[in-house]
Amino acid sequence: MNERAAIGNEAEADAAVSIHADGGPVSGRGFAVLTPVADGINNAVVPASDQLGTALRDAFVARPGCRPVPTTVSTASSRGATSEG
Repeated sequence: MNERAAIGNEAEADAAVSIHADGGPVSGRGFAVLTPVADGINNAVVPASDQLGTALRDAFVARPGCRPVPTTVSTASSRGATSEG
């Protein structure tokens, strides 16, 4: 995690997202798009990260077979979906 943060800081990134492909039942698979939470150090990138994360989630969900699912992650904002079939 520290290495990724250092890369983002060096690049002067305006946003940060993390995309995770989740395992699931045989009938489907899912994903989560995680964005930073406002905890002081991340505050500057939170708005752009949320906007990018939402756009990515919406683009993935627009693919056939995907449907949004609620997710909860205590250390980051999360936008997720599963795919059926």
